[in-house]
Amino acid sequence: MRSLCSGWVSRPVQGSYAIVIPHESLKGGLVGVNKSRYGYQASSGLGPAVLPSLTPYTYTKISVDLPDAPAAADMGDTEPILHPTDRSGTVVHVGAEPTITVTGTLFDSEGKPLALRQGTVSGHDGLEFFTNRSGRFVLVGLQQGQYTLIANGLSFQVNVAGDAASVVQAGELRPVNP
Repeated sequence: MRSLCSGWVSRPVQGSYAIVIPHESLKGGLVGVNKSRYGYQASSGLGPAVLPSLTPYTYTKISVDLPDAPAAADMGDTEPILHPTDRSGTVVHVGAEPTITVTGTLFDSEGKPLALRQGTVSGHDGLEFFTNRSGRFVLVGLQQGQYTLIANGLSFQVNVAGDAASVVQAGELRPVNP
């Protein structure tokens, strides 16, 4: 007998259980839970993966596999630790909004690479970057939009326009306030 809950189909659940739901950007692909040499203990099919029979009041680490996810996708925590109570359900959300990686090279006002410098991204709280000996930098975790990079007292404008989960080449950047 199969149970039906909000349009999802799963095996009958007697006690504690977990439902693993992928982020919208990862939907449509396989979600597998606790892979073994015999397959997954739970997997998506007609809905999210439902892991039945969790032991109540016991910390349980599960392993979530998303084999169909794009290579640059942000999968988030794929090994969450659950602590179910008696006859309870736990919802596990996997994945996050896809982000864009930006690479480029910073030059000072004289055209020399801005080597071995620390910088920040204005308007993106706490995001820092470093340049290598050639002035190259990499920023991970951006969304589409206009950003100002600040390094060595200089400001650089970067326009991030790309598909989610992609790499954008910003090229050679010169200061806007020389």
